[in-house]
This record gives sequence, structure tokens and C-alpha cells, in this order.
Amino acid sequence: MMPKIADLLDDAMNGPDYEERVSFLVGGLVSEFANDTPEQEAANRAYLKEISDYCRKYTGEHEDFARRISKKIGKYLG
Repeated sequence: MMPKIADLLDDAMNGPDYEERVSFLVGGLVSEFANDTPEQEAANRAYLKEISDYCRKYTGEHEDFARRISKKIGKYLG
């Protein structure tokens, strides 16, 4: 069973390398190689929306970073 996006983000945001971990997760979802079919693109956009929502609602030590990620995803999704 794959972990939920929120679980992955909770783990990432609590690590010392949180910026790299979250950026890697988002980068993988926006990659050209990860969006090679319309179905996969739709799934990845749904994951990105979930990440954006998580980051927008995040309250913790790295709120500024989370808000920046949420805004960047919002721009990507249009």
C-alpha cells in the first residue's frame, strides 16, 4: 500500500532536508516524463492539488516555505 500524500509531506516537512524532499516530490509530478499519458497527467494534477492544499493549510516551523510551494503549484495548475 502506497503512503498517502499527506503522510509523505508530514515526513518531509519534519526532516532536516525538508526543502529538497518536498521539491523532489513536486518536481517528479511536473516532470515531462511523469505526464506521458492524459490519465497520468490528470492523476499528477490531482496529487499536486492535494500537495498545494496541504501546504496552504500547513502550520508549523516551515510555514513560509509551505506557502511558497502552494503558490508555485497554483501557478502551474493555472
